[in-house]
Amino acid sequence: MGIYEGLGAHLSQESYNLAVIEDYAYGVKGSRSLTALGEVRGVVLMVVRQWAVPAVDLSIQLWKNFTIGGGMNKQTKAGRDEYLATVQEMYGRIFNTTDEADAFMMFKTVGKLML
Repeated sequence: MGIYEGLGAHLSQESYNLAVIEDYAYGVKGSRSLTALGEVRGVVLMVVRQWAVPAVDLSIQLWKNFTIGGGMNKQTKAGRDEYLATVQEMYGRIFNTTDEADAFMMFKTVGKLML
């Protein structure tokens, strides 16, 4: 099952008030990676719009500034561990991956922006 079908199937079973979509990671090296990210992002946007779920673009720098005060280097294991420890210390939440922590941080940013 592809992204279009899988996300559509999920949205047909659940109700959402908002989709938070991280903006492009312009620092990604290699045009293939950026092109692939853009294509996936486009499919996600198309599906959420078809299901009438409002979507907001959130820049990477914005959510980092709102939640941890800036970027942290997650390119090494030590950097990833430090990032996860910082999130745990600041928010009392434990995550297994930096992707999970990033999603939580975006959620926290939207909450702050909507107050």
